[in-house]
Amino acid sequence: MARKAVIWEAVAEKTVEETSLPTVCLIPRPRRPEPAPPPRSSHFAQSLPGMTNRTARPSALPYTAAMALETGDLVPSFSVPQDNGRPYVPQPGRWRVLFFFPKTATTHCQLQARRYAALQPQLEALGADVVGINGDPRRDQVQFRGLCELNYPLLDDSRHDLSRQFGVLEEPWPGETVRRPRRDTFLVSPDGVIVQHWREVDPGRDAETVLEALRTLVA
Repeated sequence: MARKAVIWEAVAEKTVEETSLPTVCLIPRPRRPEPAPPPRSSHFAQSLPGMTNRTARPSALPYTAAMALETGDLVPSFSVPQDNGRPYVPQPGRWRVLFFFPKTATTHCQLQARRYAALQPQLEALGADVVGINGDPRRDQVQFRGLCELNYPLLDDSRHDLSRQFGVLEEPWPGETVRRPRRDTFLVSPDGVIVQHWREVDPGRDAETVLEALRTLVA
């Protein structure tokens, strides 16, 4: 009995010692702040359409669909060769009829060009000069001029600069790889402003439509 009492006393002393130990509180270590992601470069901003960046360089293409000329816009000066190789120089103080046509080797384009040739004296009497614009090779334009007996400038737009600037450049036709301009016509005032823009015109009626509009404007 005395031995049991000694054992219970030893157990009690051990329990008191364990409970008397100081309590250790585990404080969580503060997390290191994550580094901020590096700023996106101006090259990244340039690679995404619609994004702007103060340090971004302008696009290599001078004109996009959103920047295409519209009615009321001032037509900037341009230097484009004619089918005869000479540069085109507009006559100051004159109206300009700029008609884009897709292909010289089509009867529709030939009809349109012939109608302008037939009405050219009346248009010129109202102070307007006719200018045809096409992207076919220059030799094809020369043949086109002779076939249709034209006496007004044909501009060589084989680089599509004017077609892009005026927003009329379309995707290649089925079976072709060359992009062509849409059959659109622009009437430009003597001070260089686009007064009217006709889209996808009727080749047989285009010249008459422009003549009627011009008569109303200069009356």
